[in-house]
Amino acid sequence: MEFLLFIMLIGLVIYFFLGKDTEHALKQHGIRTTGIIIYNKESASKSMYRLGGNINHPTIKFITETGEEVVGQPISGFISQYEVLVPSQVKIIYDKRVPKRFCIDAN
Repeated sequence: MEFLLFIMLIGLVIYFFLGKDTEHALKQHGIRTTGIIIYNKESASKSMYRLGGNINHPTIKFITETGEEVVGQPISGFISQYEVLVPSQVKIIYDKRVPKRFCIDAN
């Protein structure tokens, strides 16, 4: 049982770092554009890092440089201290090869 728990913990750590690596790669090599938040699911967290804000999991619609319309969720949500209005514009960075893989551009 302890071994299984250890394996699950290692898997979560690897998943966390691969996700961060994907986001970093998108920011380095992705294409920047503007999207529209068409739906947002807010959730609360008991984490001390939340700082009293809301954890947002938005659904975003955007158009790629080739004219393809993409609707989906970014690879990670974000924390805000205010309510996210729907619809609202947001800057995103997407993968040219797989446009459904995108993240919010915090810059």
